[in-house]
Amino acid sequence: MFGWHVFQQPLPHEKSFPQLPPVVKYYDQEYYRQHIDSLRAAFGFKKIYPPEYELQALLALSHYPELWDTPIHFQKVEQAFPLIAARPDPLNLLRSRSNWIYHVYISEKATEPLEPDLFANFSFNAQVGILGHELAHTLYYQDKTAADMIAIGAKYLFSDPYKAQFEQDTDRQAIAHGLGWQVLEYATHYRQNSRLSPQEIAAIDRYYLNPSLVKAVMHRYRFYREVSAEHNTASLPAASNRPASKPAKF
Repeated sequence: MFGWHVFQQPLPHEKSFPQLPPVVKYYDQEYYRQHIDSLRAAFGFKKIYPPEYELQALLALSHYPELWDTPIHFQKVEQAFPLIAARPDPLNLLRSRSNWIYHVYISEKATEPLEPDLFANFSFNAQVGILGHELAHTLYYQDKTAADMIAIGAKYLFSDPYKAQFEQDTDRQAIAHGLGWQVLEYATHYRQNSRLSPQEIAAIDRYYLNPSLVKAVMHRYRFYREVSAEHNTASLPAASNRPASKPAKF
């Protein structure tokens, strides 16, 4: 009954991209910090983010040009479930579809076994990948109605196979958008948490792609095979005429 795929369209083949997505094996924080103004101009329109996560958010957004004019608020919260989550604003039910707002909630606290998996405890490169995963959720929601979102939420809560397919397909979308190395890094981090039991690690494997599966999906795309181990930067976008947002005060 619940054997459906949540992404109703096939994952993009590399030939379907009008321009291949940026692929960077390792995002050098200091290098990109020097170019943050260009990133803001290109990808900061209608975006709000905590100052300490602005650069990670902009780099993740650079992989999703489809979302350039979508209002997205990256917000720190005391504790979300899961620890980082992408959701439409509840007040979207009162807004026209063109004015919907989306949130990415980032937990600051967790129970003791999950503390190593707080967003702040991942590497910078993995943080870009985690936000890229959440933006893949946001991308999926773009053509959904309020009724669709209610149905998705219900199936996610009550169907374990649906939840697993939903999250694994979201990992696949992030990889297809050029974030494979970053997805691989956070997938590895999760499974190295020594505070988790074997059963808890097995649950992670059930819902998210393990490192071997991440590599297998990456192998489908030529643009990963062409990135060398030293390829730590991508061509920065030219500053556009689109209005750029300012980081919000949190």
